[in-house]
Amino acid sequence: ADDMIDTGGTTVKTTYALRDLGAEKVYGAVTHAILSVDDDGVRAEDKIRKAGLKLIATDSIPRSVRYKEENRDIIEWIPTDAFTANVVFQIQKDDGSVSKLLGDKREPIRDEFKPPQ
Repeated sequence: ADDMIDTGGTTVKTTYALRDLGAEKVYGAVTHAILSVDDDGVRAEDKIRKAGLKLIATDSIPRSVRYKEENRDIIEWIPTDAFTANVVFQIQKDDGSVSKLLGDKREPIRDEFKPPQ
């Protein structure tokens, strides 16, 4: 899991290392699937496909329906629109709590932050 994947170099190297250790299937989870072209002109999607990696990524970076269809063999998209809307809604409420959206049952901390003296 990582916050983002850009050219895919590190993730693909990790995939090959895991395969060398006997992994038959490798999955990666990322928040932001940037998926760009590296300095040698190789697309991240091509590296991922060649390595046999399957990504699970949020749709935080908009992609066309065509792009998603062309890459459905390597990327499973998780929608973020409803969750993001709920976060914005909770933030603007006086008694809102993002923690509750994440399953935290504790009451939100109401104390103001006081820096050490």
